[in-house]
This record gives sequence, C-alpha cells and structure tokens, in this order.
Amino acid sequence: MTVFGRLTSCNEITVWMTSNRLRLNTGKTQFTCLGTSYQLAKVDASVIVVNGAAVNLLRSVTCFGVSIDQVLTFADHIRSLACRCFFWIRQLRSVRRTLMSDTIIALVNALIISRLDYCNSVLVGAYDIHLRQLQEVLNAAARLIAGRRKFNSISSTIRDVLHWLPKKN
Repeated sequence: MTVFGRLTSCNEITVWMTSNRLRLNTGKTQFTCLGTSYQLAKVDASVIVVNGAAVNLLRSVTCFGVSIDQVLTFADHIRSLACRCFFWIRQLRSVRRTLMSDTIIALVNALIISRLDYCNSVLVGAYDIHLRQLQEVLNAAARLIAGRRKFNSISSTIRDVLHWLPKKN
C-alpha cells in the first residue's frame, strides 16, 4: 500500500485523538500535500476520510491566518496581505490631513506594520517577486507618514526617520 493509499483512510488520527481526549472537528479540517510540482503530480489521493467525513485535498490551507500553498511560495498569502495593507493605507490617506504626525505613525504601526510583522518568519526563502509586493507596502506607508507623493524618493525617510530596514535585494 502506498503512502497516499494509507492517507485515504485516516483511522490512526481518530485513534490518537481519542486516546489523548481530543475530538477532531471535521468541518474545519483542511488537507494538502506539500512538495515540488513534479512530486505533487504523483499524488493520487484527492479525498481522505476522517471519522466518516470526507476531507478534500486543497491547493492552499490556512493556519493561524497564513495561507500555505502546496509548493510553499506563499504567493496567495503575500497578495492577500498586501491588499489588506493597501486598503488601510487608502483609508488613512483620506484622513491624513486631519491627524497629527505622531497619530499617523501610531496608526500605520498598528494597522499596517503589525500585519507585515505577523508570522513573517515563514516568508524566509520566498521569491523576490512576491516579497517585492511587501516592500511596495512599506514604501507606500512611508510616503503616507512623510506626506510624499507616489514617485518621490523615500529611501532616506525609511532609513533616517522611520528606522525601517528595507528587504534584502
């Protein structure tokens, strides 16, 4: 029996959870396989059965708010994160003139930087093409704080005023 043949009936999970006084919520259970695209092409299981409930193989699962795709590029997670941060930048830009400088810095840190910092260690080794989106968020946030336009240089502001480190090139 192959590994994927054993995966289709996960009786061991049920036994282990019962012996440890746990109960699996099959409605919230997600299942994916991780590997290279070549390895994933060999996967023949699309459904596993746990406690009599079918759990489908997903291309991406979410754990603690982080979307984990099958080849660990984190492209969907980064795209979603950048969209949420740009939403807050647009909201703050609309009220920028009514806020004090310290207030706008505190709001940027609370609404944008905290999102970028959350679970950012999983992005180690992510492709630069995806990480560039996060650098664009940082640049937009710095322009918001400094009151600069879209094409004005902000590298000195990031380094000298905000003390943010740029992403590695």
